[in-house]
Amino acid sequence: MKGVKLLGNRTLVLHNFPDPKAKDDWIVIAVKASALCGSDLNCFYRVDSKNAYNNNNFIPGHEVAGEIVEVDNAERLKVGNRVLVYPIIGCGSCFYCRNGNIKYCENSKSIGFDLNGGDAEFLLVPERNLIPIPDDISFEVAALIWDGICCNYNITINSQFRI
Repeated sequence: MKGVKLLGNRTLVLHNFPDPKAKDDWIVIAVKASALCGSDLNCFYRVDSKNAYNNNNFIPGHEVAGEIVEVDNAERLKVGNRVLVYPIIGCGSCFYCRNGNIKYCENSKSIGFDLNGGDAEFLLVPERNLIPIPDDISFEVAALIWDGICCNYNITINSQFRI
């Protein structure tokens, strides 16, 4: 699959990466929209290319929406579902995760920062981090929902937030 790397100095490159494969509760989505956040733009425009974004170990993109194309052992979602991505993956066992405050997990990983993100053709995400979106919401709007709304209002994936 094709994916982006942000090199700084107003430079980005398109690279070939291995296609992700669904395994256990991790699902593959075909990315339909991936928005640029201020953190992405800072990395794109920064002058110092020695400290490349994520040391260029991961594909950026944490504001993502797409369609499920492959599942292995999913419980509630299936191929063809339209989803947005909650980008913070908690450990699942700490106090914060158990109480629905995943973004405070000290062992969390973030899609687009610690793991490959949505600036690619496909993305591998745990099922618990995918939120179904209705047909009347575009992928572009859905990609903006988490970072643009939920993050600012302290809404986590375990809250009562529904689209």
